[in-house]
Amino acid sequence: MSLVRGRKTRTVDWGYTSASGGRMAQSSIVFRAALAVALMIGFYVLAIIVAAFLFMVPWLQAYLLGRVFVQLSLTSVISGCIILWSVLPRPDRFNPPGPRLEATSRPELFQVIEAVATSTGQPPPEDVYLIPDVNAWVAQRGGMMGFGSRPVMGLGLSLLELLTVAGLGSKRSSSRRP
Repeated sequence: MSLVRGRKTRTVDWGYTSASGGRMAQSSIVFRAALAVALMIGFYVLAIIVAAFLFMVPWLQAYLLGRVFVQLSLTSVISGCIILWSVLPRPDRFNPPGPRLEATSRPELFQVIEAVATSTGQPPPEDVYLIPDVNAWVAQRGGMMGFGSRPVMGLGLSLLELLTVAGLGSKRSSSRRP
């Protein structure tokens, strides 16, 4: 309990100690992960229920009213098909953003990439591409819904011109994953 302008208030513990670097409690992380999974499952269940109801509209018309309204039936069946088509997971197609760099042509660069991946506890990227930006990124691409994906990296040509090999290794803090 604490006093705020003469009133007693209760403090709420949301599972973390502070916004300035405190570690989140393990139970809070588990709760949030379970909540995310439950919300995703709930979304798909709701979509299937709505689509099933829309598919039942022609049958309900025939059963309850004794006749079928063609426009309403077509609209409901088409809407059900659109909902089911919209929630189907699609494969992630990866289009290379630039030319692929080979480890044999730039061994020093790939040693730095391996060292950064090891120091951050991440798998090294399978492919490294040269991009026309002053940027560096790592992403999981390919697969479906995260399954079967692979890490790929993009390195900006201008960034490579600006940084030395040691400077590129120090850039690891900006691309570190939690």
